[in-house]
Amino acid sequence: MGVSMYPGRASWSYSGFGSFRDRLAQAEGFDLREMAGFAPFDAPEDWTGKPWDTVHTTLEPLLNHSDCDGYLDAYECEQVIPRLRQIIATWPESDYDRQHGEALIKGMEHCVEHGCSMRFA
Repeated sequence: MGVSMYPGRASWSYSGFGSFRDRLAQAEGFDLREMAGFAPFDAPEDWTGKPWDTVHTTLEPLLNHSDCDGYLDAYECEQVIPRLRQIIATWPESDYDRQHGEALIKGMEHCVEHGCSMRFA
């Protein structure tokens, strides 16, 4: 099992999608594993993580999202596309994350164009 986004052909294993989002957060200057909702495996029970209002990124709808269900609406897709495109353009063309990131962008562009949502499955 893994993560797939519809419409489009972007897909990752769960761990691969985690690594993809870790790379994006790193490019934005923060560690995703320190954020609320992303508790490390060894975190104490009362761990809450840094609040999302402490970082400023247009990628937040993609980064601060369940990896196995839910939607990004057309507005959120439109918000994410420019920065996502900019970051993955710096990765090698043969990079799996870049290739699937480009597919993700195409799916998001479809959502923007048609006013629909992208589904995480």
